[in-house]
Amino acid sequence: MLVSRVIDTGLILTAIYFGLSVAVSNINEQIAALLRWRGAKLYSGILNLLGGSLNLTEALFHHPLIASAQCDPDGQVNPNENYRPSYIGARDFSLALWQSVASAAPAQGAAGANAAGQAEGQAVSYALSAAAAGPSLAIDALQNQVAILPSPHLRASLYAMLSQAGGDYQRLLQATDAWFNRQMDRVSGWYRRKSQFAVIFISVLLVALLGVDTIRITTRIYADDGLRTAVANRLAAALPSPPPNSASEMPSGPVQQSILTALDDTSFVGAFTSGPVFLDATISSVKVGNGWPFAMHLLGVLITIIALSLGAPFWFDALQFFANSRLAGPKPTSGTSTPPQGP
Repeated sequence: MLVSRVIDTGLILTAIYFGLSVAVSNINEQIAALLRWRGAKLYSGILNLLGGSLNLTEALFHHPLIASAQCDPDGQVNPNENYRPSYIGARDFSLALWQSVASAAPAQGAAGANAAGQAEGQAVSYALSAAAAGPSLAIDALQNQVAILPSPHLRASLYAMLSQAGGDYQRLLQATDAWFNRQMDRVSGWYRRKSQFAVIFISVLLVALLGVDTIRITTRIYADDGLRTAVANRLAAALPSPPPNSASEMPSGPVQQSILTALDDTSFVGAFTSGPVFLDATISSVKVGNGWPFAMHLLGVLITIIALSLGAPFWFDALQFFANSRLAGPKPTSGTSTPPQGP
């Protein structure tokens, strides 16, 4: 049946895109962790939020609530910029910010103070600030501290939140939480845009290396009834039922592995990958004597690259769609099924 053939072809092709997208995503995450993109973007976002005040930003990142998340590979707290956290909770930020503002001073300490004395003084400062950070916090004292900050932009933002609080410390924290979350939404957008470029670059390299040609794969699947039915049945069995509640929810590791295993067919892998794209296409065009196979191969590879740029969550949603469409039609026959009995 034509409709069943199209649905099964779409299901298998979508599963291929999903598997490759998962591989691209994993590679991208490894690169991001190695280059510490998340920590760098978070620091940059907070620095911008605080009006470019480097002193206050550094004080905030050295606050115990934030510094405890800056750990080296041995699990030891390390304030080095290479170990900046990739995530900060909104309430931790709010508490650390106002305690850092409360302990801010217009002048630095004596130049001859040793490191141990500075550390002890910092600990006392944080203890006093923490003690003050309660229901009886003097908002007027914080307003005086905000007045000594060097950035007009930051002063205006902090004064606005102090005004919203109306003398209530809990309301002040809530306003600061919302301020921080809005900035983190922007930071997430910056990171996604940067990550998207990396995903496209990785997709180009991976697809070119494997020679994943969408046109050739689709033609192969559509023409081979036995292969298409066998692989589609395995994929339908590998998908979770019922589907996840969230449209963007990714499957668990075992489900991902089941989907990839369902594609592992010896008669199918040869059509799935053809080797480095330029070598394969060049050989094909030389044999034929024209550039048409080369152009078609590049077009198929380009379609694959564009598909992978949509990401694994998109293709998992598409998998669910094709699986549901497949179940809505006639029940596929299998070698173990028994014919219906009765008149």
